[in-house]
Amino acid sequence: MKTKINPSPARRASQRGNAMIEFAICAVVMVMITVGVTDFSRMFSVAEVTASAAAAGAQYGALSPAHWSDFAGIQEAAQDDAGSFSNATATASNTCYCTVGGIAVTCPADCSGGGSPMMYITVNVSAPYSSAFNYPWMPAVPTISSTNTVRVQ
Repeated sequence: MKTKINPSPARRASQRGNAMIEFAICAVVMVMITVGVTDFSRMFSVAEVTASAAAAGAQYGALSPAHWSDFAGIQEAAQDDAGSFSNATATASNTCYCTVGGIAVTCPADCSGGGSPMMYITVNVSAPYSSAFNYPWMPAVPTISSTNTVRVQ
């Protein structure tokens, strides 16, 4: 036969509120973890949007020779892809080379000294980012940017 052990009334009185204190400590820690994960998720979401927008601008620029120097169209394609991030900024440029790994020359490339002309379009998209809290162990990230370069010639 088992005997039931009941704690004394004095012991029960001294343990009152323990569950409430444990919950308060655990709740604060869980809220901090949840806010941190949410904040980093937002940052990665902005990074994905900028990468996708830079790729869209580069794809537009690579469509045809008529688009290679249409920087306004390239920037508009990148900003259209950014969608809800209307404050994202896009810049487009082109770079020409005569040899792989060579020195950049003005476009269109005059490669009379040797080599064949190669043109690259570079699209850089930047979007502002502000975190929900300032974390003491993390530096502030004011903008998130992504660059995409594609060879068109």
